[in-house]
Amino acid sequence: MRRHDAAADPCAAAEIAIERALAVLENAPSPSVDQLSDLADAIDSLKEGAFAVAADLAAVAQASRTLPTARRPQSLARSLPDLKAAFGATRKFLRATRAKPPA
Repeated sequence: MRRHDAAADPCAAAEIAIERALAVLENAPSPSVDQLSDLADAIDSLKEGAFAVAADLAAVAQASRTLPTARRPQSLARSLPDLKAAFGATRKFLRATRAKPPA
């Protein structure tokens, strides 16, 4: 997808941001709990249609923080492979349910 297409489509922009965060965290020596939580929240926001929030959370997930922040309860924590699978399922669902433009 071209960058200008993503800018015109907030869902696509959020997907690209999440893909980027997944790639960064997969290559990180050990992603922090906060980073994984932010990525999980980004995927949840994508599912809910909050595309700008999803993109912002995905961007935040790429950086480690030293400031105290909110964190998901441990019972909601998910691993990077779980998050990757959840993103794949969400993307598949969104693409299947997107309205097709009139021909």
